[in-house]
Amino acid sequence: MCQHVISIKNEISGLLNVFYYKNLTDNAKGYNQMAVMDFREKGDFANWCKHPYHQQVVYQLKEIAETLFFDYEC
Repeated sequence: MCQHVISIKNEISGLLNVFYYKNLTDNAKGYNQMAVMDFREKGDFANWCKHPYHQQVVYQLKEIAETLFFDYEC
């Protein structure tokens, strides 16, 4: 899963970084993995949301795991 998530960086224009983390504790309400993606600008994030590769990844993740998506802006 980690390599799959990190490989997304090569597929999407405007995606600057992809970080993948595994939880080390048991206090995350059952969630044990997290991916964080940094985009160059808000428009790049909007394009990512519509991208077919993103749609495929979301579908695949929902098939194999309970997911929680959190989109944020600094």
